[in-house]
Amino acid sequence: MDRRPRYAHRFFVGAVAALTWLGAARAAPLSVADAFKATPIVFMWLSPDGQRLLAHGFGVQGAPGVIVMDVATMTPKLVRSERGGWPLTARWLGSELIVVAMRSETQIFDASGKFVRAVNGRLLATLPPDAQGHERFLVTSGYDSVARIDVREVGSTRILYAWPPGVPRQWLVDRDGVPRVVTTATADATMLTHWYRRSATDPWEALESQLAVESRWLPLAISRDGRSLMVASSEGRDTTAIFRYSLEERALKDMLAGHPTEDIGDVASAGSADETETAEGDAGTFVRVVTLGMKTTVHWFDPRWAAVQRAVDVALPGRINSLSGSFEAGRLLVFSTGDVDPGTWHILELAGMSLRAIDVRKPEIDRKAMAPMQVVSYRSADGLEIPAYLTLPPGGGRDLPAVVLVHGGPVVRNRWGWDPEVQMLASRGYAVLQPQFRGSGGFGKRFERAGYHEWGRTMQDDVSAGAEWLVRQGIADPRRICIYGGSYGGYAALWALVKTPQLFRCGASLAGVSDLGLMFRDSSDTNRSALGRLFRLRMVGDPKDDADRLDQVSPLLGVGRIQAPVLLAHGDKDERVPIVHSEQMLQALKAAGKQVEWIELKGEGHGIARKTNRERFYGALFEFLRRNTQLAIDGTPAAAATGAVSAPSR
Repeated sequence: MDRRPRYAHRFFVGAVAALTWLGAARAAPLSVADAFKATPIVFMWLSPDGQRLLAHGFGVQGAPGVIVMDVATMTPKLVRSERGGWPLTARWLGSELIVVAMRSETQIFDASGKFVRAVNGRLLATLPPDAQGHERFLVTSGYDSVARIDVREVGSTRILYAWPPGVPRQWLVDRDGVPRVVTTATADATMLTHWYRRSATDPWEALESQLAVESRWLPLAISRDGRSLMVASSEGRDTTAIFRYSLEERALKDMLAGHPTEDIGDVASAGSADETETAEGDAGTFVRVVTLGMKTTVHWFDPRWAAVQRAVDVALPGRINSLSGSFEAGRLLVFSTGDVDPGTWHILELAGMSLRAIDVRKPEIDRKAMAPMQVVSYRSADGLEIPAYLTLPPGGGRDLPAVVLVHGGPVVRNRWGWDPEVQMLASRGYAVLQPQFRGSGGFGKRFERAGYHEWGRTMQDDVSAGAEWLVRQGIADPRRICIYGGSYGGYAALWALVKTPQLFRCGASLAGVSDLGLMFRDSSDTNRSALGRLFRLRMVGDPKDDADRLDQVSPLLGVGRIQAPVLLAHGDKDERVPIVHSEQMLQALKAAGKQVEWIELKGEGHGIARKTNRERFYGALFEFLRRNTQLAIDGTPAAAATGAVSAPSR
């Protein structure tokens, strides 16, 4: 396979300079601005005939925009831009038309970018052509207000959804846009019911009701003959797999795809409107699944696609390579991404199997200066094997300053790939360890459930074992290891300073929980939701029966044992973990005479969305880490000052 780079010019007008792959031996640290800069291109699709590309992103003077270009010339044509900041999405409708989703209407353009007409309603989905080859799509202005648009005809056809009892959560439609399978929830969202009907005029039939926190299966696709569903389930096994569900027998039948140690997280079936590839065959049959191990892996069930995938993976090794398009067009679109590359698009010409790079996500990122992310593992205190990601600074080294970066969720885990926080830390000389502690998702239900009611206990032991492993391996200097995380990761960082005060030189918490008892009675959106309360009871514990147990692992109640400096940051509009958690932790640390720094992030929710706040937070974080991990000539920490750091008044 020819993989010589033949880069096209940048195609968002005036947006980005030409792509370069230049690297410096001693590159400057990755800036906050570059790490989080909006990328000119977010998504890209190849037309069904393979002649044109459709893309949308933030490349037209920073505003969301949609462009189209000819594959041969890569000459861009602006289709639509939205100065108001509404994030546009666009889709091919056949090879000659484009639909663009606006705030309250859907606009149709021809393949050259010329406006055709607008339709009231927001784009819901594209549909396969009808028997006459007419392009069709669905628009909606609410759950029960859906219309099918035939682009070649005037007017629209109203689709009668006529939902069964409950609140619709997800649904599957047939080729004409008629909902045939729907999952509804009770008013408090704690129970789910799956329904099915044979046609638009038949009554809904209940298939099964399930508790939302332990649903037995979830529908993914309906077969064209209407006799079975493709569903995701972990029934009778540890990991989530794909099964056939018989609508005639109302039962799970044969397993269609599964992995012994990794959950299946993405599925594409033939005849679906999946935007990642065009597939031939009967709807409900397999084309591709993706498993969610430490590295996302694509598995094809069509031998032609599997062969091309193998060839592309050889040409672009050490990456996740996603293929889309059709064999009939003679070319495919390849999106390749990895630990040192936020993403590069290629055109694959099938006739000669030649690969041509055409554009990149985040062109301001110097790929050669990025640090590779290794997959490692170590044993926790009780012997459980803990997978983790390790990123060393460019050039590597021994006895490095290190940051244990703890993910939030706690079920929402890290993924292998380009990570702005990791790369910013590595570019500043830190070894970065991201432990996927028990309770993390993607590795099967046993591993996830092993974290239930283990906040501050074995979950924390998994994190501490990671720091100790760094020392045993000679990677980290035991005097210069800090811990940092957001949300649950912020809790873990604070509790680490209490539970293992000698292990970490400093700790930083962004929007972290400080008091597990308070977590059950604060004003969070989780506490306002019956489903949220149910999940929390299941994962963390019962505030009545387990009150003492929760207090025993609450950082707020263990402030006296903290020896290391602390950085606290929190958004004042946070509804997931209200700012009161950090405010109370701040006051307790100050009262105990501990070293603490405080950042209130004005206007932020559960995270950091504003550029000024990102610059402020990460600037403070990097200085905090530098000060506390830099060794003086005599080997003592340079930041070993005594007394509390005064916190700015609110």
